Amino acid sequence: MPEREQSMTQGGSNDAKAAKEEKAVIVAARFSVDQTAILDAAWAAQGFTNRSAFLRHAALVAAGENSQPPAMIEAMRDHRRELGAVGRNINQLAFEMNRRKKAGLPGLSEILCGGVVT
Repeated sequence: MPEREQSMTQGGSNDAKAAKEEKAVIVAARFSVDQTAILDAAWAAQGFTNRSAFLRHAALVAAGENSQPPAMIEAMRDHRRELGAVGRNINQLAFEMNRRKKAGLPGLSEILCGGVVT
């Protein structure tokens, strides 16, 4: 799998992906001291590693590109882990139900519901 595709499928952060891409163009912007303080508080609060990563994200979002803050990426990663665990549990239940059916044993619903299946 190419390096770029691999980093995307493994859920790498925007900063990690951006670090792998060459950044040959510098775009400068001027801010007041107060505006800089607001920006610095915002990037720190949203989990960005530096001001440049935050400004790049903000500019891309404003331009209509899909860019997610680090906190959202981490939340999606956590949800993916949880969904994987649920899927494994469902597979284990299906395996056990099929095993019991083939062996002529009572099914899990009969055991759990005391013989009453609704």
